[in-house]
Amino acid sequence: MLHCLIFSKWLHAYMIKTGFNTSTVLATALLDMYATCGEIYSGRFLFDRMSYRDVMCWTAMISVYVYASAGDLNHAYNLFVQMQNAKIKPNQGLKRDMILITALLDMYSKCGDLDKAEQVLAGAPDRYRCLWNAMMRAFAMGGQGKNGLKIFHQLKSAGVRPNDIHL
Repeated sequence: MLHCLIFSKWLHAYMIKTGFNTSTVLATALLDMYATCGEIYSGRFLFDRMSYRDVMCWTAMISVYVYASAGDLNHAYNLFVQMQNAKIKPNQGLKRDMILITALLDMYSKCGDLDKAEQVLAGAPDRYRCLWNAMMRAFAMGGQGKNGLKIFHQLKSAGVRPNDIHL
């Protein structure tokens, strides 16, 4: 995980230094990596300098706050409100409940209770991409790659189209 963070920071710095115009897809992927590593400041630095933010960028930045070691739900919620104020309509069901459900799943996984985390996923009224991502991440971090692949196949069976983050 550390090597991925180091590479992400290097890539981000290289893009700034060379003036490379970061695509929304690349910026969102970097935000996702910062979320995975709990790098709030790096994620926010990138997010604040983006010239264009689509709903996926907003969602990725909200995830940075949710996945932080302390799970900064206040900032996540405030960012969600800012997204709405910016007239960005949530897609894939991004709702206030999604943030709490994802945070709950993440909390159980960080405590090592992957069974409870999976119960949260199973009991979620709607399964959003970020919720699927959180469960796959939980299994990956918990050394249960086969279960992570099982979740990936469930995602596809549920008709959710995998994005760059899933692959």
